[in-house]
Amino acid sequence: FLIASDDLRRVTEELSRAGLEVLGFYHSHPDHPAIPSAFDVEHAWPWYSYVIVRVDRGQAAELTSWELEPDRSAMRSEFLEVFSEV
Repeated sequence: FLIASDDLRRVTEELSRAGLEVLGFYHSHPDHPAIPSAFDVEHAWPWYSYVIVRVDRGQAAELTSWELEPDRSAMRSEFLEVFSEV
């Protein structure tokens, strides 16, 4: 997953005018753990949450959220509570 900084800046400004903000990003890891890869860490920004969904054989299996350490050394797990209405 990558987003150009100019695109993110434009979207962030548009959302701000609407009273909204970008809290983070999500992506999936098909048939791999829902932990950040080296690529994820290298391309993350410290002030966003990164939700990762582990997908096993086409089915969502695990959902985790991560935040980059301020010194960009690693990602740390953050609490994630999922609410579902049936």
